[in-house]
Amino acid sequence: MALIDVPPNRLLAAIQEGEEASALELINLASSRDASIRESVAARPDAPISALIVLAQDSKSKVRVALASNQAVARVESVLGMLVADKDADVGIALATNPAAPTETVRRLLDHGKKSVRNAAAERLA
Repeated sequence: MALIDVPPNRLLAAIQEGEEASALELINLASSRDASIRESVAARPDAPISALIVLAQDSKSKVRVALASNQAVARVESVLGMLVADKDADVGIALATNPAAPTETVRRLLDHGKKSVRNAAAERLA
């Protein structure tokens, strides 16, 4: 069953459970009005690059934290750059502790404005 066939009241659970979804469905859901849906898309390893780019600019930090924790971000340099520049400490910590984040990206977090992010990056690099 594709997400398009999921009843609206089960959509969030279906996204979180990894229900099969087309790239177009995930791209559309990345622009949902519901932050919980955007957060769930941000956590999916199969989220397409264009969805990751949109989600890296989300106004809700919980969406960006889910994205920074997603191992799929390692494949998109522009998204990594946006997350490194994010001023929210939780986003920086999530990126620093993401095992897929490239070492060079984690090194860039050593210059972050928040001490907690710098500490997380230093610990990861130790």
